[in-house]
Amino acid sequence: MDGLPRRAKILLGLATLLPFAYQPVFMRYMLNPYAHRMEQHDFAGMMRIFALFMPIHGLVVLLVMGVLVFFLVHAFTSARITGRARTIWAVALFLGNMLVMPFYWYFNIWREPTQSAVSSEQ
Repeated sequence: MDGLPRRAKILLGLATLLPFAYQPVFMRYMLNPYAHRMEQHDFAGMMRIFALFMPIHGLVVLLVMGVLVFFLVHAFTSARITGRARTIWAVALFLGNMLVMPFYWYFNIWREPTQSAVSSEQ
């Protein structure tokens, strides 16, 4: 699993960062108009907004869960992560979730192993 092609690493990085781009869009176009329509008792308008965003929101949640599972499996199967670091990354990913995933991606997926790490693995 360590030898991911560059394209896969980039797609995984984009999937890791997508929730950060989605969150302001969700706040702006879901919560703000939703609250405004609630004040006006426009329940039909609220349901239209809800019906539009819930499938998109569900897909984003599934994407985050899928990336989290991938990272957890990667942490325990990667030769680059050893000993306590596996446990630390697993706990950090599980508890920190979206906030920790970009760091995991950068340090363990995107960056190539250093020469000393490569020589110690052989």
